[in-house]
Amino acid sequence: MRDREQEEVRAGDGAQARSRMRWLLIAAAVSVLMVFLFWPEAATHEAVSEHGSAEAVSSEQQLYSCGMHPQFIAEEPGQCPVCGMRLTPMKGEAASKTQTAPAGERRITHWRAPMDPSFVSDKPGKSPMGMDLVPVYEDEAGEEAGSAISISPVVVQNMGVRTGKVERRKLERTIRTVGTLDYDERLVRDVTTKFDGWIEELYADYTGQHIERGMPLFRVYSRELYSSQEEYLLALRNRNSVSAEVLPEAAAGMEGLARSARKRLELFDVSMEQIRELAARGAPTKTLKILSPHTGVIVEKNARDGMHVTPGSKLYTIADLSRVWVYVDIYENEAPFVKIGQEAAMELSYLPGEVFRGKVIYVYPFVDTNTRTIKVRLEFENPHILLKPGMFADVRISTDLRRRGLTVPRAAVIDTGQRQLAFVALGGGRFEPRDVRVGLDLGDDHVEILSGLDEGEEVVTSGQFLLDSESKLREAVAKMVARKAAESGSEEHGGGENLEAVGRSRVAAGGVEQEIKPASGAGQADVFAAAPELAGPAAPVLARYLEIQKRLARDDYENVQAAVTALEAPLAGLSAAADGLQGGANASGSKAVAVGAARSHAAAARAALTHMQGASTDVVRAQFVDLSRHMIALLRLVGPDNADPELRVIYCPMAGGEWIQEGEEPANPYYGASMLRCGEPVALRPSAE
Repeated sequence: MRDREQEEVRAGDGAQARSRMRWLLIAAAVSVLMVFLFWPEAATHEAVSEHGSAEAVSSEQQLYSCGMHPQFIAEEPGQCPVCGMRLTPMKGEAASKTQTAPAGERRITHWRAPMDPSFVSDKPGKSPMGMDLVPVYEDEAGEEAGSAISISPVVVQNMGVRTGKVERRKLERTIRTVGTLDYDERLVRDVTTKFDGWIEELYADYTGQHIERGMPLFRVYSRELYSSQEEYLLALRNRNSVSAEVLPEAAAGMEGLARSARKRLELFDVSMEQIRELAARGAPTKTLKILSPHTGVIVEKNARDGMHVTPGSKLYTIADLSRVWVYVDIYENEAPFVKIGQEAAMELSYLPGEVFRGKVIYVYPFVDTNTRTIKVRLEFENPHILLKPGMFADVRISTDLRRRGLTVPRAAVIDTGQRQLAFVALGGGRFEPRDVRVGLDLGDDHVEILSGLDEGEEVVTSGQFLLDSESKLREAVAKMVARKAAESGSEEHGGGENLEAVGRSRVAAGGVEQEIKPASGAGQADVFAAAPELAGPAAPVLARYLEIQKRLARDDYENVQAAVTALEAPLAGLSAAADGLQGGANASGSKAVAVGAARSHAAAARAALTHMQGASTDVVRAQFVDLSRHMIALLRLVGPDNADPELRVIYCPMAGGEWIQEGEEPANPYYGASMLRCGEPVALRPSAE
């Protein structure tokens, strides 16, 4: 009985335990479900609150970005705080890249200025240009420290980046030069007289006249010719009067005298046909026609009617143009590739598209000491007399090097003098700088690559200088962060006063890094008007820019492109001036920051200008927004006191952009006459913070 009661008690306890286990499992499942439903959103809001951006959110949330400043990302639609453009939804690959990692797993190493990567800080704030600093995360900092750089596809498109293939092909060296056509010296002949006489009638009476062999040149009277005719006729009569059968020796003598008289006429350039006519006529003529011994063009004429000629007088120079020579100059380093017998191709400006084929017939054995070039003679057939001596021609001499090798477009290689660099496109907006070793310049806009690249890779052929600038800036920032981390001994780059202690930034200029230490308590207004030395080079830039603004405001579409082209040279001059200040000993403190920013804005302005050239008016106006932003930044750097006091900065809320103009009444370049007065003045001087 007692045993049965104990078994019932144990059974009841087991049932209660199983019941409690079921409830525990249900509670655990509910907890997991609640975490799954609500934890990501809470984590996301916490990350956004901590980092001030929405770069890491759940995959279900729609993100928005600025087309001109893709580094700015928001959770809700609105306007970009940098340029005022409307934010657009992120889709596809761009959004997925932003959502690759939860916000809680990413750490900020430092903060940098969006338009000047050389300006860094260890905490949020404002850049010298008045823009909000953007965070650089640990994974992004690793990328900056490495060799590859990533650039938004939108920026890549705006920069006009183009690529070309690394190809393995048969190497042919093409030497391009300019040639001068001349007469073939072997086909130029003079017409002279061998007797004394007077010209009584000219048949070839002007320079440039085409003469065929045997055509009469002039009619001449000469006592020697007349007496030679009489002697020949007398010899013929005597020969005919003596019978060879009766007096064979006398007949032979008379025949010899006739041959001698005929030979004398031949030596006076009397043709055989004229001699036969003389024999048939039986009487001498006062004058004889002198026939042309050559075919060609009269290039020099000294003969005149009534002229007295003497033996040796040069009356005509006749040149045969059925074959011409072409003289070209090559440089000393090209001499080993030019051999006698090589094929040459020639094109003339007045016959576009037609190629003439010739060959090298002589390489002169000396160097011109004035031009440091070697003269080469080429030969071309000229059956249709299209090639005229004195013309200039574009000449290509091709050399088969009898080997194969890797080649890239010449534009893909940046040669600094100390190193040669090419950028490899890795896809997805990623580019890797490579040191390369260049071989022969093949002369057809390609160069041989000895090392550094592999067959089939894509190399950047346009926009690589901006990539090089970006690469150097990121390298400088990465070195600064790494050095300060080593000095502080801290593994956390995002806290403390690490970056503030070393200075505001480190600027890379031509591969030279310069440390900039601001004064204590310096604010973002430090660099305002900190580079007055650039006011001189900036003046023509602003003048040309204002010309574009005026023509757009007047809807002067016909002359806009001329104004765009005119801005290119002053911008290049400003860049050169900034480069000179960057490398100077006086570039320190806030001035160095200003000069570095000026270099960046000048480069970006030139990129915008490239997209405006040859584009439609709508594209020009769209790019003018970006160009104006950089022009305003440059004006802030040199200071309004160093510029025209009539200059004003106007903002148009409808266009979402600013511009510089003369006078206070708006002249809107974005809409022209349709909305000419849309705009309001903007303060040029930033407030000190």
